[in-house]
Amino acid sequence: MEDKKKIFEKELLDYIKKAEIEYEKIEKEHDKIHMKMEMEKKNIESLRATLKIHQKSIGGTLQVKEARFNEVESVREACNIVLKEKGEMDRDKLIKELQDGGFDFKGKSPVRVVHIAMINNPYATITEDGTYKLITGQKKSLLSVPKAVKKFFKERRNEPASLKEIIKGLEEMEIETATKNLEGSIKNTLTRKKITEKLGDGRYKLK
Repeated sequence: MEDKKKIFEKELLDYIKKAEIEYEKIEKEHDKIHMKMEMEKKNIESLRATLKIHQKSIGGTLQVKEARFNEVESVREACNIVLKEKGEMDRDKLIKELQDGGFDFKGKSPVRVVHIAMINNPYATITEDGTYKLITGQKKSLLSVPKAVKKFFKERRNEPASLKEIIKGLEEMEIETATKNLEGSIKNTLTRKKITEKLGDGRYKLK
């Protein structure tokens, strides 16, 4: 029994030693990276100072384009910054503002990522004219039709209801869905999504 304890203790000490060696290795790498960063930072500062001296010598005609979005990680945040500064604008102008400001789309399609960002942005909306603008407060999240149907039945404790009653109920509950054809989508949900069952009298209820 004593031998097993010693073996276990030795194994633990070996693991600790290996972990300490790995930590020291990572720490050294970290120090090297930190030193390189500091050197590059000083190099950038030196180059900027040289540029300013040069600009001053030629009358300040050259301008350095600032990357406005260096610290901004998401497309949504960058779009919000632009819309807050410039107000409502169309997609192409918004994308140009982002590109001129140095935003990195990481090789992705600007048109696609901006549109997706705006659709999923709780603080912005797409107008009927197709422009983007910020809104006061947070916009209501839209429910999928299956979720809306589930919510309807849960609110009424799964009491059976006809198609017309479901449509009327969702309207009265002011539940907003992500569809323009509410009746057709509800029909599809009732017959294909397998979340409800049809009763003998033609009404439905949750399974």
